[in-house]
Amino acid sequence: NFCIFYFLFLVETGFRNVG
Repeated sequence: NFCIFYFLFLVETGFRNVG
């Protein structure tokens, strides 16, 4: 079980990396 905030952090980082 992982924290949802950690997932959101990875998603945001991914989007910033793309654009």
